[in-house]
Amino acid sequence: MKHAASVICFFLLVATLSTASAQVGQLCLFSDPQGTDCAIRDTAPGILHVYVVHTQAVGVSSVTFSAPKPACMVGATWLSDTHLFPVAIGDSQHGLAVGYGACLSSPIHVMTINYLVQGTTTADCPYQVLPGPIDGLSISDCDFNRWDGQVSTTYINSTLPCTCNMSGSPQLSVNPTSLDFGSTQVNKSFTIANVGGGTLEWTISESVPWLAVSPASGTNNATVNVTVDRSALPVGIHTGSIFVTSNAGSTTVTARVDVQGPPVLGLSPTALQIPATSSGSAISIWNDGGGTLTWNITSDQPWLSANPPSGVGDDQVAVYVDRAGLTPGTYYGNLFVTSNGGNATVSVETIATDAVLIVNPNLLIFTPSTPTNTFWISNGGSGTLNWSLELFDPWVTASPLSGTGSGVVTVNVDVWSLPCCHMLLGHIRVNSNGGSEVIELKAYPTGPGTGGSIGIYADVAGTECNLSDAAVGMTTYHVVHLADFGMTACAYWAPKPSCFTATYLSDTNVFPVTIGNSQAGVSIGYGSCRPGPIHVQSIVFFTQGTTPQCCLYPVLGIPSSGNVEAVDCANHLITAYGVTSVINPNGACTCGSVKVEESTWGRVKSLYAE
Repeated sequence: MKHAASVICFFLLVATLSTASAQVGQLCLFSDPQGTDCAIRDTAPGILHVYVVHTQAVGVSSVTFSAPKPACMVGATWLSDTHLFPVAIGDSQHGLAVGYGACLSSPIHVMTINYLVQGTTTADCPYQVLPGPIDGLSISDCDFNRWDGQVSTTYINSTLPCTCNMSGSPQLSVNPTSLDFGSTQVNKSFTIANVGGGTLEWTISESVPWLAVSPASGTNNATVNVTVDRSALPVGIHTGSIFVTSNAGSTTVTARVDVQGPPVLGLSPTALQIPATSSGSAISIWNDGGGTLTWNITSDQPWLSANPPSGVGDDQVAVYVDRAGLTPGTYYGNLFVTSNGGNATVSVETIATDAVLIVNPNLLIFTPSTPTNTFWISNGGSGTLNWSLELFDPWVTASPLSGTGSGVVTVNVDVWSLPCCHMLLGHIRVNSNGGSEVIELKAYPTGPGTGGSIGIYADVAGTECNLSDAAVGMTTYHVVHLADFGMTACAYWAPKPSCFTATYLSDTNVFPVTIGNSQAGVSIGYGSCRPGPIHVQSIVFFTQGTTPQCCLYPVLGIPSSGNVEAVDCANHLITAYGVTSVINPNGACTCGSVKVEESTWGRVKSLYAE
């Protein structure tokens, strides 16, 4: 039941006792504990206090009621009740009994309801006081006689003046006061409520003949059904008034109705040219008028069809051509669109050929995790397509190698057998009586001995392996892992060679998982699958500027295995290449990617003997 007052009033009947006259009063919700301001607002985030005040009471001792949070208090959270009297059983949300502990008269601040609000409560939010689960809505006088109360509803964030109905006279509330039937709705309703006391008596009349209400009269609360009849109305927007007259005043409800004209067929395009390499196109259908458009599509050619062939309202329609069995040439057909909003014709022109080879996709990429790929062969013409494959690379296999009509070809590359270390390019040619196409192949190899290269560089991108020791001071070289595909870890040994007159100071690690150091052997985890170049770590030296020319600085295998190692993204432990860099190069010596030979301790001693 919806009410126009901005205060929740829990109306309690006035009783005349045999020994004395008691005025039990009413419970109301206020924005202050004195019961002087009943405008409850939720307009900003924060704490909202709702005060329950017992008004117009003389000689009362207790009350029972409930006031649960309404759903229209959007975003609000009930926090707690603050009680003023020690005898309080239950809570406001589920039912509450409060004993005053004495015979009191108004105003009585009964309790405070605390909410956390977001300022999002709707306008005129109805908040209803309900009976408690045990004693309902009741109040006790000072002789412990209990009296029943009356449920009422108000609105938070109300735009209407609020009253705490003291006289018990009826008050008229109508909600909503405007009804929009749009272009299709026929029935709507509004409510009439007595938000005061006594008996509300009301009657209803209409200002226009296309409006009808039921019931047309009544008492107190009711739902009034409103029906509109558009049959005699011209096209356009129409408004009418519904007058509610009562013994507590009058209110007008405004009704709006939209009368549209008949449906009108809209269609685009009205002509299609479908090339020999395509199997179809599309048209759009829509209602350019009012009402509901229903339509149907037929074709005058067996090779021409539409999907869907019928529908209601707006839609996209696919147009298909089936060239199977057609001899080469140009073909013409029509799609006839009939509807309750008019008719239209779509002309279609297409070409049939003997056979047209269509291949998709024309690029296949192979990695250790995807050694197999497929491509599709289809016929864009009307003749019989015969095709065969031509392979050029020994590391590629395909199946089937030939066929008729459409088909799927599976291509496999033995990635583990490919040589290190860079991407390989290949291709497959599809030959047919409908043309030829080339499929490009890209293979990224991996496997034992194909973990890329690890070297010492002057830059973190791994582009300059010619190093310099030209002055006294601190010099930093960078260890970089180069690979054409993803890596997750590496292990290597990069001790200072004896020809390098610098002093090793420290390693600067890039990744947190680093075990060991460059001078004794180090293992580094990258934390994820990373493509090259990967800056692994930096080595810091104190140089004297006295290193001779052509001092070779190679990356060696770790002492435990003798290999430079890497781990690919499939968690395979594989061998990488060590790069030999040159400190102070001249024209006779420049660095390059040189695979480090298998180390022997004798060779290591000769290179690094102190």
